[in-house]
Formats: sequence, C-alpha cells, structure tokens
Amino acid sequence: MLCLLSEFRRITTVRLQSSFMGNLDPYTPRLFSFFMSKVGAAKEELQGILEAQYRDADDNIIQEDLAQHVLKVSMAYLDFITSLITSP
Repeated sequence: MLCLLSEFRRITTVRLQSSFMGNLDPYTPRLFSFFMSKVGAAKEELQGILEAQYRDADDNIIQEDLAQHVLKVSMAYLDFITSLITSP
C-alpha cells in the first residue's frame, strides 16, 4: 500500500489518501444506498460490518464519520467480490 501511495504522489504530486477522502463525501449517500441494496451473501456480509460500526456510536459520530464507514464497507465489499472471483 505504501508503495502505491508513494508512486501516486510521485506521478501526480497529490496525496492519494487525503485527495480520495476529500472527494468521497459527495458520493457517500449513493455508496451507502448501493451497499444497502445488495442481496444474498453480500448483503449479510455488509450488514454485519455496518452493525459493528454503528453499535456503540451516537448520531453525531455517525454523521461525522460516515465517509470513513462507507470506505471501510467499500473495501470489505471489494474483498468479498474478490474472494468470490478467486475461489474455485
């Protein structure tokens, strides 16, 4: 991951993580809706992650960290899809 971040910064002179997180906010509601619309095993996997994220959080924290939560769920979803593709 560090190699990817360094290479991205070398080529573009932009920090990938801060740029990505800063530009994620406008897409957060649609991504959240997308994840909630999934069915089957993907939905179960994503709901488990979201429930764990929100179990002890209050509404203010959830609103402030929604983009970070969506990013975590996005990564989990990509891992889930990758495991489906690569499993025999």
